[in-house]
Amino acid sequence: MSLSDRVDPSWPPLNTCNRVVLAGALLALSVACTGSPPDEGPADLVVRGGAIHTANARRPVAEALAVREGRFVFVGDSVDAERWIGATTEVVELEGSAAIPGLIDGHVHLEFGLSLVRGVDLTGIPDREE
Repeated sequence: MSLSDRVDPSWPPLNTCNRVVLAGALLALSVACTGSPPDEGPADLVVRGGAIHTANARRPVAEALAVREGRFVFVGDSVDAERWIGATTEVVELEGSAAIPGLIDGHVHLEFGLSLVRGVDLTGIPDREE
């Protein structure tokens, strides 16, 4: 049985995947954030309705989060997240999906990195003119 036989291409739905990636990226950015914005007014983004893994030992999983001006202003349950939703708030419904902190890593492995500076791969080119 090949890998393509075991993978269901319809899962997860693209919209859900994008939502989970967005929430995970926002959680990862929270590690670098310090301080907190004032506790008033609506959030710019609310993500709710799923299992949001926070990487925080005091609250390892939450149902919702709210972000304003690039900072987390709320992490908790979906009912309490309602107060952060205003007319211009983008609301992402996870629909039961999980969101995890993301990691963006731009490193290059040595062998591949060296292949970038060695030249052009001409494997399969039959003659100089081509």
